[in-house]
Amino acid sequence: MAQQTNRDCHKRFHFLPQSMAGSLFAQSGNDMNKYRPGLTLVFLLLLAANQVLAGDADSEISQMLDYFADEWNAGELASIEGQFHKDFVLVTEDGVQSRDERISELRMVISPGNDHGTLSFESVMVEPLGKDHVVAYGRTRLVFKDGTELGGMFSTVYVNTPFGWKALLTHE
Repeated sequence: MAQQTNRDCHKRFHFLPQSMAGSLFAQSGNDMNKYRPGLTLVFLLLLAANQVLAGDADSEISQMLDYFADEWNAGELASIEGQFHKDFVLVTEDGVQSRDERISELRMVISPGNDHGTLSFESVMVEPLGKDHVVAYGRTRLVFKDGTELGGMFSTVYVNTPFGWKALLTHE
């Protein structure tokens, strides 16, 4: 097997500094220990990058949920429709709803004159599911003017799109 040069390795692994790419893949018999420090560094860099993504997603999803609750409480459905992915699905004990069905139902609830309650999200956790997906889960609380309260657990899978995070699947 021909020995790869630092330049060849750098072309193939352009995201690494040239000196690291060359040393990671230098041919030297079967001595795998030679690769271990470089591979460990690559693993740690990927792990750190995933944590940064998870941290950013956590903050962005929390902000989205706060915005959703604020707009819900103001009766502004039109401004929250964009948070749903075009392939959104809601799963409840009553069945499955498409994005269009869910938005139609929300329109009836938020229509003028209806008490649609004050919405809040509590104990929300966000966990990465890969590069472009996260799951958020927690509690919803809806308090109506007469003091009646509804609440329960939710989980939502979000996908990161060029237009930001979009809700892809919610289970209530």
